[in-house]
Amino acid sequence: MIVLVDGPSGSGKTTLATRLGILLWLPVIHMDDFYPGWSGLAAGSDIIAASVLKTTDPGYYRWDWANDRAGEWVPVPPGAKIIEGAGAVTAETLRAASISDHQVAAIMLTGEATTRYRRAMRRDPYYEPYWEMWAEQEKRHYAVQSQGLGDLVPTLWIDTTGLDAGQVVRRAYDFITYYVE
Repeated sequence: MIVLVDGPSGSGKTTLATRLGILLWLPVIHMDDFYPGWSGLAAGSDIIAASVLKTTDPGYYRWDWANDRAGEWVPVPPGAKIIEGAGAVTAETLRAASISDHQVAAIMLTGEATTRYRRAMRRDPYYEPYWEMWAEQEKRHYAVQSQGLGDLVPTLWIDTTGLDAGQVVRRAYDFITYYVE
């Protein structure tokens, strides 16, 4: 099974993916590890399709945020996995995932902007100067991404506003075990 978890910053992607990884015994790949800098959301999507989901020698170059350049190669276990990050779900990533022998599911998280901002700043206060720049990239991504991708694979949309992490995980787990497994 390949699960792609997408949503804007602060929507709960990392928490959901980490907990699903534990429940489903799947490795979790975090796009934060390979976005090529603060303007790299679209490039991160391309890296998933071209490199992380390859059937032979999958992996990525870890982004060295301190030096603003690609770092060491990180191999990714072939097979079933969870990939989380803004930009994880695109037509290209879904096609690349579908080439495998695994079932594919997409989980799209949303949430009220003020709540997401608070969560993101609580997680990483150094992110604040980049919030608007990243949000613009997210807007472009979701404007394109929301057009019919749910027709390609089973897709669950969850608005995380007012939900605790356990409720989000339960909905996602139920979806995966019902529609995918």
